Amino acid sequence: MKHTKIQPKQLHSLGVETLPMWVISLIIYVAPMFFGLFYDRHFVKVSLVIGALLLFLAYQSFKGKKLKVNVPVLVVILFMMSYIISLFFAVNMDLAVLSTIRAITYFGFVILVLNYADEKTENILLTFIYAAGITVAAVGLLAASNLNIFPDAFKAPRIFSTFQYPNTTAVFLNVSLIIGLCLMQSYKNQNIFNMVNFLLITALFGTISRGGILVYAITCFLLFISGLPGMKRQEFVLRFSALNFIAVLTYVIMLLTYKTKILPLAFLLVMSAIVYIVFERVPWQKIKLKYVIVSVTIILVGLLSMIGIFAPRLLDFRLSSTNFLARYYFYVDAFKVIADHGLFGIGGGGWSTIYPSYRGHLYFSKLIHNHYLETWIESGVLAMGSLLFIVLLSVYRMAKDIFNPEAFKRRMLGYAVFALAVHAAIDFTFSFGAVFFLFWTLIILQMKNSKDINIDGKSIFSRSAVISTAVLLLIVSSLYIYGHMINDKATDLAKNNDANKAIPLFKKAIGVYPFEQRFRSNLAQVMYASGKIQNKKEDFVLAKQYIDEALKYTPYNSKFVDYKTLILYELGEINEAVAINEAVVNHDPLDIQNYEKLMEVYLTSAKKYLLSGSITQAVELLAKADNIPQMLEEKKKQVDPQRLRLWTDRDLKLTPKMIMLLAEKNVLLHQFSKAEDLMRQINVAPEELAHKKLMLMAVINRFSGESRKAEEFLNRASDIEKTSREMFKQYIQMLETSKTVGLNK
Repeated sequence: MKHTKIQPKQLHSLGVETLPMWVISLIIYVAPMFFGLFYDRHFVKVSLVIGALLLFLAYQSFKGKKLKVNVPVLVVILFMMSYIISLFFAVNMDLAVLSTIRAITYFGFVILVLNYADEKTENILLTFIYAAGITVAAVGLLAASNLNIFPDAFKAPRIFSTFQYPNTTAVFLNVSLIIGLCLMQSYKNQNIFNMVNFLLITALFGTISRGGILVYAITCFLLFISGLPGMKRQEFVLRFSALNFIAVLTYVIMLLTYKTKILPLAFLLVMSAIVYIVFERVPWQKIKLKYVIVSVTIILVGLLSMIGIFAPRLLDFRLSSTNFLARYYFYVDAFKVIADHGLFGIGGGGWSTIYPSYRGHLYFSKLIHNHYLETWIESGVLAMGSLLFIVLLSVYRMAKDIFNPEAFKRRMLGYAVFALAVHAAIDFTFSFGAVFFLFWTLIILQMKNSKDINIDGKSIFSRSAVISTAVLLLIVSSLYIYGHMINDKATDLAKNNDANKAIPLFKKAIGVYPFEQRFRSNLAQVMYASGKIQNKKEDFVLAKQYIDEALKYTPYNSKFVDYKTLILYELGEINEAVAINEAVVNHDPLDIQNYEKLMEVYLTSAKKYLLSGSITQAVELLAKADNIPQMLEEKKKQVDPQRLRLWTDRDLKLTPKMIMLLAEKNVLLHQFSKAEDLMRQINVAPEELAHKKLMLMAVINRFSGESRKAEEFLNRASDIEKTSREMFKQYIQMLETSKTVGLNK
């Protein structure tokens, strides 16, 4: 394939026709800077821009521009339709709608790249991809030099950069490096490319991502097999070995000098200058093979000795390692979901909702560390099949081009696609919008000139698809943005205790964008607060209505359940408050925090029953609270012993708060000695538990006839919480009631 080098005069002459390509290129460049467009609040703004570009494309089609259709377009249509179908089976409608908007956005993006990228403009797009990689690397390396220009871009010893996730950062830098190697072949002076590629490799190693560096090694092997234009294999080995060695050396020195603030950046700049000045002057092609072998051996030994700072993580590829076992069991759980929902899926984002009821050990993840499995679970077998098909088609094209000297650029694009596709099999790489945009861009550029892939589609059909997609993206994205603007304004008013103005705004936000359940939750909170202030039952009823609607579309959301519990207490619906928290434990029986909340609900509900004189109900709930330790032991026995050893925290054992709650239960039953024994088990207590302990000790001493000690404890409790004396009176009332009916016996 002929390489097109764009000159400034040519760029100027391209005119309005290239404007969409410049915007597309800008999207590619900017996307990584907004957390890789991982968050929906950033992504929908890109959807809005793509919708506008699609309208412009439709306008041009009426003016005579012929719309193109090819196999990748048909594949992404299947991908998009699968997400739309999965809406009817969604377990979390809130996230499913946003995931579907993402899929539609990708379809629109593919149409734009296919119709605007040509021989004159594709290098513009590739240059912006390369520039994005350079910026991501620069942000990470500056952060590693103690110069933070982006929040949390470096968490010693790993580079996170703008993606805030080192694994994705690594593969993005890898692809940028491939694009750089592709672009540099069009230039005689390659010094600047050598220096920039050195920075990309340094940042890539700085992520200390096992998966990312493994994919990079595969990339290097492919480049070695096919070679680079005008470069023999032994020269390639020498060049890349030297670059990798210098990159690792540089990053290790940066880590060792990190606290000095000046030395890391100074050393990085010096090494960059050396690569820039010296690299092209080395007579690589004249060095004999035996020296190559010796040099590579020395370099490998040097690398292994230098990376001791992070070698334990980087070199741990054992099948018995904790990381590997966790991923293995994670995939086992994923296939359980597929067995039940694999045909049509559970809607975008559904994994985070449904996974807790399937997991065999406590593992927290909103996304699957395998994008193909995630696609299968979320949108069914058709979406997964379409994604896998386009990857295999790309690999097939890459294999055909691997030794074709006329297809260098297409081969390099295939390598870039392959790197992304492989990494997506071990991580949630494509959940980052910036990376998935990059993936589809590379697919289109790789295949757009293949005669057997392009299709002669009817212009009416193509134009209708473009217009409908544009209108949908513009409407939904605008409503999302406008709805959140209204919600933010209402939230500010609510924080300033202006509920009368906040409530109608929250209702308006729901009307504008009804799929965001947080709007309903916010409204429920304001109605609850209004009910507390004005003592109006009607407000609590409305609050329950809104929180029920939120939970209908976003079930088991812990915050929503907590809000509903408070509302139900105000309505006197104690049994329902208990029931919804028991449902959470049944849905997610391996998270100790759910049991902690349930025990607290049991105790709170029992106290309310005691205050109202409902002794039977109180006794039942106290018994349930007392039974939770046994529940934990039984649940723990059901867990695979191999999985138990993967739990590093939040094990199924009593927390300090649960021990304090059991002590409170014993106090309510006048079992003061047991309560004191339990409280002695808590060595260091947070302020909340410290206050609870003081209150319980005050009550115990009051009923033990030690009024003076009781007053001392109560005074100390009052220093922490002003309402302590009111709470103390309630405790006394509850214990008097329990004593009257004989619970103390």
